Amino acid sequence: MASRTPPPTDAPDDVSPDTGTGPGADRESPPATASTVADERHCRHVVRPDGSDLLVVGVVHDHPASVARVRRICRRVDPDTLALELPRASLPLYRRFAATDPPETGGEMSAAIAAAPAARLVSADPLDSRLLFGLVRETHRTDRSWETVRAVADRTLAVTRNALGDRLAALSPEPPDPPEATTYGCEDATPEAQADHEADHVSRCSLLAGATVAPPAVRITDAVRERRMARRLAAVDGGTVVAVVGWSHLDPVVGRLDA
Repeated sequence: MASRTPPPTDAPDDVSPDTGTGPGADRESPPATASTVADERHCRHVVRPDGSDLLVVGVVHDHPASVARVRRICRRVDPDTLALELPRASLPLYRRFAATDPPETGGEMSAAIAAAPAARLVSADPLDSRLLFGLVRETHRTDRSWETVRAVADRTLAVTRNALGDRLAALSPEPPDPPEATTYGCEDATPEAQADHEADHVSRCSLLAGATVAPPAVRITDAVRERRMARRLAAVDGGTVVAVVGWSHLDPVVGRLDA
């Protein structure tokens, strides 16, 4: 697959790559091409083998600049399919969050659903047998110590419990409790300040990641999840796809799509 990452300075006037919300962020406008909005910060355009477009959008979870970016891109592109970094069991709950106007919880995931209500909704991060087998194989291949095996199992069980909790909450007739949101202290700032804060946050996290070695269980689960996400995105059928993933997964996933 071929990916393109044009420089953000080439973005059209009504798509602001460096601001949390900018001119055209919430304005009705005709659908844009995937290659046009790929000028956005933390957005990668991949042309899939069948010629269809895949936009992979990286986000800082719950950050207002990321929420605005996802909303802006989905409104501009009007995708046929939304692929979210959520287990399939969690999707109904976030669809329910997105039903409020505007979505008050669910961060960038519910914002994407609300901004592209006609899109087919799929999981980009399936919690399935392929993922589980991949975790077993990768753990066996890289680190079979009891500590690592237990840590990988604990992380997987935590994700499973959260997904099942989301599914049960979506089925409840009572309004679901919102997930605990991460706050950054810039929620009331200007769009430009929010974008600067997001950029600083990503820069700090990148420096920290480069200066430290992640525990084996984290490296294993990230590698397997990113491999599974790439395969899932490559296999999604149906026209233009917008995928929303954490910023740290953006380039690894796109790199696997290009491989």
